[in-house]
Amino acid sequence: TDKCSYFMKSDSKSVEKRSTQEELLEMSLGELHEAEIVSVSSNSVSFKVPTLPAGKYDIVIHDPDQGNAMGSIGALTNDIVVDNILPNTGSVYGGQVITISGSGFCEDTDSNVVIGSSTCQVISVSAGSITCITPSGTDGEATVAVESCSLSVSGSYTYSLSGSPEIASISPSSMSGAGTVTLSGSNFGSNPKVKIGKYTCAVTASTDSTVTCDIESLPGGMYFAMVNNNDFGYSSTATFESILNINTVTPSAGSFGGGSMLSIDGTGFDEENMPSVTVCNNACSLVTVTATNIVCITPANDAADNKLSCDVAISQESGNVAESNAFEYDRSLTPMINSLFPLRGGTGGGTQITISGSGFASTGNKVSIDGVECDVSTESETEIVCFTNPHNGAIKSAVIVEVPTQGYADYSNVEDATFYYIDRWSSIWTWGGLGTPLEGEYIVITNGQTILLDTSTPILKFLLIKGGTLMFDRENPEIELNTEYILLVEGGKLEIGTEEEPYDSKAIITMHGNVRCTELPIFGCKVIGVRNGTLDFHGSHVPVTWTRLASTVTAGSTEIVLTHPVTWKAGDQIALATTSDRSSMKENEEKVIASVSDDGYTISLTEPLEYQHISISQTFGDQEVETRGEVALLTRNILVRGSTNEQFVEVLPACEQEFNSGGAFSDAMQTCFAGKFGEELGSDEMGAIIIISPKYKDQDLVAARIEYTEFTNVGQAFRVGRYPIHFHLPGNMNGSYIRGNAIHHSNNRACTLHDVAHLLVEHNVAYNIKGLSFFLEDGVEQYNTLQYNLAVFTRMSNSLLNPDINPASFWIV
Repeated sequence: TDKCSYFMKSDSKSVEKRSTQEELLEMSLGELHEAEIVSVSSNSVSFKVPTLPAGKYDIVIHDPDQGNAMGSIGALTNDIVVDNILPNTGSVYGGQVITISGSGFCEDTDSNVVIGSSTCQVISVSAGSITCITPSGTDGEATVAVESCSLSVSGSYTYSLSGSPEIASISPSSMSGAGTVTLSGSNFGSNPKVKIGKYTCAVTASTDSTVTCDIESLPGGMYFAMVNNNDFGYSSTATFESILNINTVTPSAGSFGGGSMLSIDGTGFDEENMPSVTVCNNACSLVTVTATNIVCITPANDAADNKLSCDVAISQESGNVAESNAFEYDRSLTPMINSLFPLRGGTGGGTQITISGSGFASTGNKVSIDGVECDVSTESETEIVCFTNPHNGAIKSAVIVEVPTQGYADYSNVEDATFYYIDRWSSIWTWGGLGTPLEGEYIVITNGQTILLDTSTPILKFLLIKGGTLMFDRENPEIELNTEYILLVEGGKLEIGTEEEPYDSKAIITMHGNVRCTELPIFGCKVIGVRNGTLDFHGSHVPVTWTRLASTVTAGSTEIVLTHPVTWKAGDQIALATTSDRSSMKENEEKVIASVSDDGYTISLTEPLEYQHISISQTFGDQEVETRGEVALLTRNILVRGSTNEQFVEVLPACEQEFNSGGAFSDAMQTCFAGKFGEELGSDEMGAIIIISPKYKDQDLVAARIEYTEFTNVGQAFRVGRYPIHFHLPGNMNGSYIRGNAIHHSNNRACTLHDVAHLLVEHNVAYNIKGLSFFLEDGVEQYNTLQYNLAVFTRMSNSLLNPDINPASFWIV
C-alpha cells in the first residue's frame, strides 16, 4: 500500500493567468486531496474520503513508480452536511461559542450562519466545521441556517432563558476612578469574565451567583456591565457610571497673555480619546492627559478687564463637566510687550531684537517667533534682547515672551510686537553676504524664496522669478524697480499690494531697452512676461476713475465742476475729452490738478484750458439728451513705464495746415504725417509691455490681477503682439481682472484679449492710444466682461494692421 496513493481531484478548478510549463502541469492536475487508504489488492482499493468542500471530484489512483492509473475511475460528489451543533443550548443574551460540525464547508469563500433571524458571528471555517458566536434570541428552539460554497443547509439550536446568566444588582453602581465592583445574580458559571463597556474588569473571586472584579479608572460616563459564562454565553446587563469630576485647578490665576501651565486634577478623564479643555470658551492647549490629571496651556484672552473669572470645562466622548470660576485672568499677573525693534529681519536669522515692556522676569524668560526660539542675550524686568534663529520661509508672527511662573506676555498693540521674517533686497545676507545686486546683473528668485523689495534698484539686465516671490515694501515711500526683462516661471509671483491690503506707497517699474534689443521667444524685450506665475498689482482704490463735466468750461478756465465727487489729489494728471467736431482731435487736453474742493466736485487746474469743453442737456420731445465732456484721472500710485531713449527723442512741430477729416472719415487729403494734432515729441516708440502667455491654455498656469495702476510710454510700434497689456492664448482667466487702470501714451493699443475667457475688464481709462485701444483679437474670446471703460484720443497707426489706420476704441472681431 505504500506504493499507491489515492487522490480526489476537483474538476471545477479554474485558473486565469500566464503560466510557466511547470505551472501548467500542476494546474492540469487540479487541486488534489489525499485520501486515507483502508485496504488494497491487485484489482481493488478501499479508502476513506477526506473532509472536502462541497463539489464534484475525480478519483485518481497514483503509483509512485508507474504514475497514474489509466481509465475512467469515476467521480465523487460531496455535498454540504451538518452533523451536529455543540453546544446546542445557550443564553438568550447570546455570546456562546458554538461549533457546527459536518462536511462540505468552503474555507476560501464567505460562509454565513443565521440563528433565527440574527447573524452568528463567524470566527473560523474549515471543510469540516464552522465556529461562530451566537446572537441574542428568544427562549426555545431556533433554526440554524448555514450557507457555504453557494449551498445551504440547516440545523437547530436552543435558547434557554432558565439557564441564562442574570445580573440582579451591581455594587457600587457608580464610582470615581478605579475600584472594586461586585455583581450579584445567577448562572454565572465556574469561570466567568466581566466587561464594563469595552473595558475588562479583572475577576478576583466568583461563585455561580456573585462575581467580584477590579476595574481601572474609566472615562467618565454611563456603561453597561455584563458577565460572560464561558459555557453558556452572555448575561443580562446592569448600568454602571464612571463619574467625570474636576477636583482642583491650579494655578487659579494667570496672565491675560495665556501660557499658564494649568493642572486639572479629577477623575474620569479619557486618556485614549483626547478630551478638549476650554477656559472662558477658548481652547486650552493639551500637554498631557491621564485618567486623573490633565495639563494644558491657557489661551490668551483679549478682554479689557483688570480681572476676569472663567469656567474651566472638559468635553469628551463619554461626557462633559465644568468647574465654575476655576481660573482668573489677572492684569497684575500679566507681563506686557509694548514695542519691538526692529520689526523685520532675514529668514537666515541673526537679527538682534529688542523687546520693551513690563513684568518680565529678571532671568529665565523665553522668546519665540512662530515656534522658532530667539536666543536671549540680555534680560531685565523691562527689556529683553535676543537674536533670531533661521526660519523656513517668510512669515509675520507676533513675538511670544514666556515669563517663568506667569505664562505669556500680553500686547499693548499686537502690531507693535509682530516680527516679519523676510529677506530684504537691501540686505547683503539675502544674497549670500556678497553684496546687493548691481547694474547689468542677472537676478534669480527661486522656489521657496520671498524677497521684499525695500529699495530702488540699479538697471538690472534680467529679473527671473523662478518659483519665488518678489514683494514691494509698503513702508518705503517710493521704490523703483529698473530692469530690461522680467520673466515669471514655475509659479513665480510679482506682488505690489494685495486685494485685501492695496499698496499705498509709490511703486514704479521702469522697463529699459531699445529697438535693437535681444528679443525673448514669445515675449520680446522691455517686457514683463508671465509664462507660469502670478502678477498682483493693487494700487490705492480710486472710486471714480472717470466722470463728466457738470457745466461747460470755456478756453482760459482754470476750474471745472464734475457730475460726480472724486478723491483725486493735487498734483494728479487728468485728461479732458474734446467735445468739438470730428476734426478736433487736438482739443483733447492733459492738465494737472492744483486742488480739489472738500466735496470732491470742483477741481482747480495749474494751467488754464486751451479749448472749450461743453456740458449741455437738450430736450427733444419727451427725450432728454445729455452731451457732456468726459474727464479722466491718469495718475495712479503704481506706475509701469518704459524708459525714454534720449537719442531718439525729437520735437515734431505742428503741421502748417490743421488736421481735417473731410466730409466723411478718411476722404480728405492728409496735410502731414506727424504733428497733425499739434506739436509733439517723437521717439523710437519702444515702450514697456506686459504679456501673459502660458505654455498650455486652460491649465491655471497664469493669473493677472491688475488694478489702479498707471501705464505710460508703453506698447511697441511695428511689433505685432507687443501691447501694454496682452493676454496671449491663456484660455480661462477666471479670477483675473484689469480694473481701474489708466493706460496713456501708448505706441501700440491698450489692452488686448487673444483667446481669453472669463476675464473682467472694467473702469479703465485709455488715453492717447495708437491703434485699436480695447482689442478682442480673433473672435474666439468668450464669456469676458468689458464694462465702464473709457477711451479718449484713439489715434491712427501706420505701424500695425490695416484696421489701425482708421482705428476703433473698442474692436471686437
